[in-house]
Amino acid sequence: MRSLLKAVVILVAFSTLTGGYGIRKDELDCEEAVQRLVDCCPDFVPSNLTCEYTGCGDHPNPDIEITAADCIKAATCDELVENGACENPAQVRCP
Repeated sequence: MRSLLKAVVILVAFSTLTGGYGIRKDELDCEEAVQRLVDCCPDFVPSNLTCEYTGCGDHPNPDIEITAADCIKAATCDELVENGACENPAQVRCP
């Protein structure tokens, strides 16, 4: 019974944190790519990017699309610096 209660509390907390709708794959991929850039790029400013999906307005999708995020997450730090990902992560493409 105690483990069931614990699972329910965790589920409710997670739902509250994600707005009740869960996090989209493109948002998660963007967040993971931003963390990779923070780890690899000394002058990277993550506040310049938005990973939130709004669905409308000027910024409906995350700034780093899934394909670019996958490339960033798979690259070494040296590759990210060399291919300009630190300066313009949204434009990264896999070789």
